[in-house]
Amino acid sequence: MIKTADAGRGGNGAGGQLGQPAGFGGAGAQLVPPGCGGGDGAAGGNGGAGGGGAGGISVGILFKDAMPEIDMTTMMAITVGMAGAKGLGGASPLNDGVAGTTQTMLKAL
Repeated sequence: MIKTADAGRGGNGAGGQLGQPAGFGGAGAQLVPPGCGGGDGAAGGNGGAGGGGAGGISVGILFKDAMPEIDMTTMMAITVGMAGAKGLGGASPLNDGVAGTTQTMLKAL
């Protein structure tokens, strides 16, 4: 018998950080006549919100390349857990993660 546990939930994203404050203008050149001072810079833009994480998978047989030959008795003896829930994005629902999956057999990408 193959029994898998429930998959983990995806992590939540966070809001973007505030942009950096404006810089101060430089002094003018010390010539005769002196140059004008530079103007202050503008504040930086705010960062984008982080995306939510993908939910976990609960898979009985995970394979790569060719699908393994599994008899029906073995396939019927596989019990899988619950798929992991998607994580919420920092700008939910616009950037939520994807829900996980639960399958008896799954090909790895």
